[in-house]
Amino acid sequence: MDTNSPDTFGAPQRSAGTFTLFDAASAAPEPRPERPAPSAARYLEGDGANLILFTFAPGQRLLEHKAAHPITLQCIEGELLLQCQGETHLLRPGMVAHLTELLPHAVTCEESSSGAKLLLTMLTGERHQ
Repeated sequence: MDTNSPDTFGAPQRSAGTFTLFDAASAAPEPRPERPAPSAARYLEGDGANLILFTFAPGQRLLEHKAAHPITLQCIEGELLLQCQGETHLLRPGMVAHLTELLPHAVTCEESSSGAKLLLTMLTGERHQ
């Protein structure tokens, strides 16, 4: 099982200053339906957190993996299935899940959906300034 770290998702498109405001749905990467996994991009590296945006095409999934830090997962468009601790949870826009570090989880966009977008916040605790 893979363990993701902040570097897994590449260099951030932005580094945070003292204030950052953005539209996560618009900033999410373009979908790549030819791939089994969603498109992902680390959007922002800031004090205490890295923000990673995912765009899922129908049928795409993140196989079970672990994050090196605590994370939050927020569905920003569409619907996603979150598998964690033997249960499956439906994430709809506005719903947020918090997971401790190294907790195995998987995320799936069902074939019958029109796609989905997810904001992952990796709670690193790092200071950049």
